Amino acid sequence: MEETALCKRHLQSPVSVTCRLYASERRGDEPKRLQLTARGIELHSVVASSVSSVSDLIPWCWILGASECTRSIRHRFVPVDEADSDLENDREFVVFGCMPKSEKLSGRGGLLGCLTSLAMAVLPSALTGSTSENAGVDRVLVQWLFKCEANDMGGEVATTIVKAIQFFADPRAGEMTEKLLDGYEDLPLRKFLVVINPAGGTGDAQQTYEQQVAPVFEQANIVVETVVTRHAGHATKLMAEVPLNQFDCIVAVGGDGLLSEMLQGLMQRKNWQQAVPQPLGIIPGGSGNGLSASLLSRAGEQPTVLNAAYSLVKGHVEDLDLFSATNGNGADMYGFLSLEWAFVADMDINSERYRFFGDLRFFIATALQIFGFGRTNYPGRLRYRAVKNEEPLPETYHDAFSSTVATAKPICACLEEEQDSRNAEKWLEMQGSFYMFWGMNTSHAAADAHIAPTADISDGLFHLMLVSGARYSRFQLARLMMGIEDGSHLDLDRVQLIRTRAFTIRASNANDLICVDGELFPGPEIKVEVHRGLGRILCLPAKKDK
Repeated sequence: MEETALCKRHLQSPVSVTCRLYASERRGDEPKRLQLTARGIELHSVVASSVSSVSDLIPWCWILGASECTRSIRHRFVPVDEADSDLENDREFVVFGCMPKSEKLSGRGGLLGCLTSLAMAVLPSALTGSTSENAGVDRVLVQWLFKCEANDMGGEVATTIVKAIQFFADPRAGEMTEKLLDGYEDLPLRKFLVVINPAGGTGDAQQTYEQQVAPVFEQANIVVETVVTRHAGHATKLMAEVPLNQFDCIVAVGGDGLLSEMLQGLMQRKNWQQAVPQPLGIIPGGSGNGLSASLLSRAGEQPTVLNAAYSLVKGHVEDLDLFSATNGNGADMYGFLSLEWAFVADMDINSERYRFFGDLRFFIATALQIFGFGRTNYPGRLRYRAVKNEEPLPETYHDAFSSTVATAKPICACLEEEQDSRNAEKWLEMQGSFYMFWGMNTSHAAADAHIAPTADISDGLFHLMLVSGARYSRFQLARLMMGIEDGSHLDLDRVQLIRTRAFTIRASNANDLICVDGELFPGPEIKVEVHRGLGRILCLPAKKDK
């Protein structure tokens, strides 16, 4: 962002303001000089020598938006005392933010701030409520309330500042070139279609959206249309008919199953090649929230609803690998998350009866599967296209296959080349007993299931976590399942993580359960191929050290 672009909003010099609230805390009406810069909102202390020094910075990455402080805005979003209610006037404006909790704590001054910092430094995290750096950022909604001084033309300046903040808080502003910034006025309002599954998880997805997500979208000046699904398959029908190019993002509020329904709708369209680039987004509202957990983990964020909403407001559209699954009857299903067979498929399906326990459903089902003497041995065959460590990533689907050439469904180039004897050395086979088979297109199957730590959303690869061969005891299975939360299961003997672009599994028992993105898909033979970057997802960028 160029400093010159900020000047085009007539903000060449600092503005005198009174800071009423700082990060939602009273500041005793501190006088400040407010300046918008490429870094964010700088607040300079006013000193007797009339020289200003930077005392506080509100970075753009924390800022959702801004608004002039109307009575409605004050009532719904600004935590002020009743005694302050008579101070409303056209010179007040509010800046909405979503900042790391650790930053909010460290910003406390005085004795309380010193004691808090000392406690966080010397006491165990369990006592202070903090988390390790690896756990990710935990965010909180905050507001900064300012009143412009009368000698700065009051309301007119407040309006100008609000418009400028709304512009530069929008992540699209950072993508604009200097040439485009030369003539900018206002960015068009972003428009989201939000699809809510009220039956997802513990049944509170709609309440979660209204209380935690809708305010974030409103503060970011996003126009929203909502659809509440009424029955199974409703989201599929909706996506099969939704107009294209009308929404910046179509957001699923529910579990991975809701987004799976939506994806099937896009892929069932005759114009699927034009429909599948529609950006999608997800808010975790189900009992299995693997894609949301994967997206937030790669960005260094904790897997919370607020963080997911923040990522949609401040994120950018990125490529998302999708995969085709085809069974022996010629039926197709499309996925973004996983393919499960053997122990984990039985556990996943059996957990449905405990869905009202939320995330605990998987723990309950796993314990019963292992210690309730459920089945653990699943004979079958795996054939997969091997990927060497030095092998470059495949082309994205849209680069490899022109969208101007219509096809009924995505082209499976790897599965087609398997029939050519010249490619025989690229394909490997395993046959016998399988105890675990968890194929992952992303890193997480749930917030507490870090199955494939090296997987990324657009690497063009499936990551097969499996155990096969000689007898694998229930105790060993229990150790494996205990390690998936932090990825330490990969350190155990006989646990493999195989990277592949395409594979075929065939269960010896025709009644074995197989799941695509947590949904049952008939076997016993399934052919799978990853299509790199076929879909698109709205999310935060990956951390540079990921």
